[in-house]
Amino acid sequence: MRLTGHYDHTLDDKGRLAIPAKFRDRLGDTVILTVSDGMYILGYPLSEWESLEEGWTNLSATREDDAEFLRIIYSQAVDCEIDKQGRILLPARLRDYAQIKDNVVIAGVGRWLEIWSRENWQVEQARLAENKKLIVQRMGDKGVKL
Repeated sequence: MRLTGHYDHTLDDKGRLAIPAKFRDRLGDTVILTVSDGMYILGYPLSEWESLEEGWTNLSATREDDAEFLRIIYSQAVDCEIDKQGRILLPARLRDYAQIKDNVVIAGVGRWLEIWSRENWQVEQARLAENKKLIVQRMGDKGVKL
């Protein structure tokens, strides 16, 4: 499964976000949303989330780093059902976290999607454009090819 491209959308007055049809075909009925390490929301198809969870089975509640990581991810995660109109409800706490008011960008990033405020997306795109050559070089050093 691959999610690609980005789409501009606007939240409705109830905080619902229309998921692009191209993404809906690949997401199924449920998207797991949670916080990221930046100013955006991460969205995972249920199958991808379950694969990630398998990798977390060795994490321990008694190891501080493990417990903090799990606390961050799970306490902010929410299962979002895609309704018949192809929308999900973005919880207010996640909207606040990502500084989303009404204008939104949904970006496909391979196995997951990112939900950004349009303003933060534009800042991130400018940063990426400025650093693109260095980013591609660093990935090439890791053996990743375009």
